[in-house]
Amino acid sequence: DITVVTTAKTDDDGRALLKLLGFPFKE
Repeated sequence: DITVVTTAKTDDDGRALLKLLGFPFKE
């Protein structure tokens, strides 16, 4: 597993941010 630490308050915010940055997520 890869853990990405962001300043987002929640996982959902973090995922949204990473999606904007172009990180591929498996749905």
